[in-house]
Amino acid sequence: MSKAFLKTPDFWHWPKDWVSAIKNRTGWTDDELAERVGTGARNLRYITNRPPTGRTLILLRLLSLYLEKTGRIPADKDPAA
Repeated sequence: MSKAFLKTPDFWHWPKDWVSAIKNRTGWTDDELAERVGTGARNLRYITNRPPTGRTLILLRLLSLYLEKTGRIPADKDPAA
């Protein structure tokens, strides 16, 4: 089997990176961040420590393709609009 099939996709690490970046910039704890996101600290740890599945995986794949094809993040305003 080729190594390309065994490699973890880049988007697998995004939620963990996002949580780390937010916590580093704000100084929030897991509990504070979870409260602002609207979930519990346990749920937040579960999301960051396990690979995405189901709908989450589909959304991350869509986001990855969007970034690849457009070169910008979805939150940016569309220059054509």
